[in-house]
Amino acid sequence: AIERAKWVDFVGPAAARAASIGRLEQALERPIERIASHQAALQTGELSGKRLDYDKAASVLDKAVARYLQLEALWVKVTGAAMPTRHQIEDPNGEPITPNMAVLAELQRAVRDHRQRTEEMESDDGLDP
Repeated sequence: AIERAKWVDFVGPAAARAASIGRLEQALERPIERIASHQAALQTGELSGKRLDYDKAASVLDKAVARYLQLEALWVKVTGAAMPTRHQIEDPNGEPITPNMAVLAELQRAVRDHRQRTEEMESDDGLDP
C-alpha cells in the first residue's frame, strides 16, 4: 500500500498536469480562430452580419488578443516553458550562479536526520518501515 501511495503521489500530479496542458492547448486554438475572424471583421467593417465602426471592431479584436495572451501565459506557466536552464541563471554581473555547496550539505544533513528520526519513531511505535 505504501508503494502504491508513493506511485499515486508521483503519477497523480503528472496526469493532472498533462490533462491541464491538453485542455489549455485546445483552449488556445479557439482564440486564434476568433482573432483571425475579428481581423477580417476589422478590415471589412462587418462582424456576424452586423456593420461595425472601426473603433468597435478594433475593441473586439483587442479583447480577443488579450484573452489569447492570458491563456498563453497560463500555458507557459503550466508547461514550465518559462523555466530557465542552469546556464541561463546568472548573477547581477552576468556570471553563472553555481550551487551553494554549504547549503546543499546542510540540506542533505537535515534530510538524513529526518529519515533517521522517522525510522526511530516507526520502530518505537511498532511500525515496520
